[in-house]
Amino acid sequence: MVFEEMSELQKELCKALRGNKVTGNIAEEIADVEIMLEQMKLLFGIESLVRANKIYKLERLDERLED
Repeated sequence: MVFEEMSELQKELCKALRGNKVTGNIAEEIADVEIMLEQMKLLFGIESLVRANKIYKLERLDERLED
């Protein structure tokens, strides 16, 4: 199911690249993907690990942007 939702988001983003930007559709698909990702975190019991990785990567990105 997660792959299906990501595919639908990819389809909407590709449409946007071609000039058919429908932000409502993009927002809906992002919401669906986020819901599926939350379910995956719960299913695998990795909420804290994902949070730690996200913090690390955001801090690294911030450092790169400052340079």
